[in-house]
Amino acid sequence: MFVIFSDSLSCLLAIQNLQAESGYVMKFLKNYTALVNTSKTVLLCWVPGHVGIRGNEQADEVAKMALHSSISAVKYPLSDLYHDVTALCYKLWQADWDQRTGNKLHSVKPHLGYYPLSSLSR
Repeated sequence: MFVIFSDSLSCLLAIQNLQAESGYVMKFLKNYTALVNTSKTVLLCWVPGHVGIRGNEQADEVAKMALHSSISAVKYPLSDLYHDVTALCYKLWQADWDQRTGNKLHSVKPHLGYYPLSSLSR
């Protein structure tokens, strides 16, 4: 059984009334028919999304306005990316290190990174 939740009542009504004017509805009806023909059950459930919730309605309006905005290049300092780039480099380095299990140092130091000198012992 498949349950599809949607906050678009108009789309669900178009599907229910077989109004295949939209390419998305047409594609859905094709996939829906294929599933039903293989004895699958598909339920459509409407979830009222932004109705009556002031903040969500405002967010929805702003999102719709953004669809008509032009994309502009935003410049920001490299320091804003430093943490994310560093974390990604450590993640890639650790993944590469994890592949080298035959290395005897891997068993001593399985996790890469900075270790304070006071934590090291012989």
